[in-house]
Amino acid sequence: MEPELLLLVILIVSVLCLSLERKIAWFLHINGICLIILCGVLLAALGFVPHQHALYDFFSGTLVPLAIALLIMSLDIRLLTKLPRKFLAIYAIGIVASMSGALVAALIFRDLGLDAAKLAAQLGASYIGGGENAVAMQKIFNIPLPLFVGTFAVDNVLTSLWMLLMIFFIGPYRVQSEFVGVIEKPPPPMFTIIEILSLIFCAIGVVWIAQFLSTRIGLLHTLLYVSLLSILAGQMGWVRRLSQSAYLLGVLLFLPFFFAIGAHSDFAAIARLPAAVLAMPPIVVGVHGLIMVICGKFLRIPRHYLAVASQSLIGGPSTAVAVAQAREWHEGVPIAVIAGVGGYAIANFIGVLIYRLAAAMCT
Repeated sequence: MEPELLLLVILIVSVLCLSLERKIAWFLHINGICLIILCGVLLAALGFVPHQHALYDFFSGTLVPLAIALLIMSLDIRLLTKLPRKFLAIYAIGIVASMSGALVAALIFRDLGLDAAKLAAQLGASYIGGGENAVAMQKIFNIPLPLFVGTFAVDNVLTSLWMLLMIFFIGPYRVQSEFVGVIEKPPPPMFTIIEILSLIFCAIGVVWIAQFLSTRIGLLHTLLYVSLLSILAGQMGWVRRLSQSAYLLGVLLFLPFFFAIGAHSDFAAIARLPAAVLAMPPIVVGVHGLIMVICGKFLRIPRHYLAVASQSLIGGPSTAVAVAQAREWHEGVPIAVIAGVGGYAIANFIGVLIYRLAAAMCT
């Protein structure tokens, strides 16, 4: 298949899936990224697009570190200090809760061996950061594609369901304003050519240095060096001013990867996945929610803090924003974004930690 035609198909699928996400996907409990993966699986299974192609290798190889760098560069650490203390407390508890859920799931299904540890890392990273962090775990631990895609699909369904549950959890009343002006609403994205080129230049520099450090020093996987360097790069003044643009560019670069990961997958192999694999995501989310509710009640955390903190971990910034907006907690929108992006920054490191702990338990 000609690269131009395949690229056209990927772009059309991405536009259609993201449009569906806005219109009806909330009803189906499937988000746009999951739809893109499923379209890739289906189109490849029907023979409309190839299972293997040079473009897929480019999207799955070169673009992934750049996309991760751009997403993490959008974090301004200074904003974390402006978050309410009770919110930070329940947010930290939520991180531990997601880790605990991943380890419990790995322990329950330890018969899967190292695959249980790998999936625990994927889910733990996803439920602290987002799907992009799950991708990083797939790269670091070479998770088999059928396992990754099947688990990712269940993960996305649960994310949407959890968002609806958190909206219900807050209650039917509008959240009153509490600290207007503490966290300013970020400016709209700035997409001039110079700014785009500057961000891409910075991301490429981060990836190159990370590859150099991984080769010469070792110790960490390249993507972990990318995460660490991106956090540092994101604190530079000119990068902070372009944080929203960096985030959107990172999301954009991930879209063709998700299609490629779907097209690479074997539909028959996904259909044969053991029930244990599909049961792991609900266990992780269930343990996360139980710990959050118990600790939130004990510490007297306001429900809207707990709901937005939990959703920022389980679903990332976009769904956390939806939870805040659904109850008209306007000050919660920037809080949700900061918490969600913060999860992106730390989730890769925690995912690796989860894998090592789970591997020790499962072998």
